[in-house]
Amino acid sequence: MNPRSWFPGFLLFFSVPARSNQKEFKSQKAMRQILASWFLNSSGLIQGLSRKRSPRVASLRPNHLLLLAVLLVAPVAASWKLADGKRWWILVGWYAAVSAFTYFIYADDKQRAQKKEWRAPENALQFFAFAGGWPGAFLAQRRIRHKNAKLRFQLLFWFIVGVHQFVAIDYLLDWRTVRTLVPHG
Repeated sequence: MNPRSWFPGFLLFFSVPARSNQKEFKSQKAMRQILASWFLNSSGLIQGLSRKRSPRVASLRPNHLLLLAVLLVAPVAASWKLADGKRWWILVGWYAAVSAFTYFIYADDKQRAQKKEWRAPENALQFFAFAGGWPGAFLAQRRIRHKNAKLRFQLLFWFIVGVHQFVAIDYLLDWRTVRTLVPHG
């Protein structure tokens, strides 16, 4: 810790004069509280004391969008192959519609959580992710910061994403992995 970063605040904290009248006392007390929180936060004694709360809606980082784009390559390619290049947009539309619906459910659940109202069960959120809405769930977890810190939920979510990736890639490889794992009868 650099002493120069906290020393001026430390001096200002003690240089505010004692109270002379009630109005001046309130402003001095507020100044002391601000300086004390600044000192404690900048010295590392208490982290986050003077930080403002983060906004409800976060901006998507470029690495999140890049990861989503990479994760969407295999399902879109598998949709193209499944439809023989014709009407592949129906399958991609399914992903888009279910993703939008899943994003809406996440947003609604987040609002209900903040109001302490009845909420959607986690199984329902995971079901819609499994039904093809995992891109919408991914965006909702990053953008509105909902269900992104619960480890058990995240493990199941990424398992679902992995299943979708596995099925899409294995379909593109003409089910090579499934054929080696499942004996022919």
